[in-house]
Amino acid sequence: MLRFLLKSSFFVLKLLIVIAINFVLFLMIPLTHSLSKKIKDNDNVSVREPRIIAEYIKPPQKDENREHKPRIRQIKASASNQFSQKPISLKFVPDLAVEQGSTDEVAMSSGELEAVIFEEGEVDQDAQPVSRTQIPYPQRARELGIEGDLVLILLIDIDGKVSSVEVISSPDQIISKKATEIILSSWKFKPARNQGIPVKQRVKQKISFRLNS
Repeated sequence: MLRFLLKSSFFVLKLLIVIAINFVLFLMIPLTHSLSKKIKDNDNVSVREPRIIAEYIKPPQKDENREHKPRIRQIKASASNQFSQKPISLKFVPDLAVEQGSTDEVAMSSGELEAVIFEEGEVDQDAQPVSRTQIPYPQRARELGIEGDLVLILLIDIDGKVSSVEVISSPDQIISKKATEIILSSWKFKPARNQGIPVKQRVKQKISFRLNS
């Protein structure tokens, strides 16, 4: 009799274990389905491709009919993307091409012209881009969804190289820092000219960073 009871108890225990296992598996079905759906949804998420547009902001057209008169500007030395205001005195020499007795116009020497920093529209020929290395979209900025326009002021030296970059506006420091490094190291311009002499000039540059939807 005791043996029969032990066998019966063992059978009931096995049955309860089987029922418990089946119950647990039944409860896991919705969780498995939800996880599978989430993985599938992640696979279907479209990747937003970056789009970068560099735009050279041209200065206003000069009035060719206006009488050309040399302008004198104060030199502003650039350091760490900021311009310090330190004027220098300029010496003038008479323009030999000016008729005798005319004292209205004077010409600056070659060395003096090269020392002056001109703004856009103040010279005979403004600086023009020659070679501009593509600026990549920083991976971190893409991950964070950062986009917008980067506006810069570039100081173009008499050899056409960019000697300094001033950030006017930027979507984020991640973008402006990388762009500044590339521009200073690789961008090249045809230098501005005044009276046929290469001169320094500030030019405005806008670079648009967009993520395609």
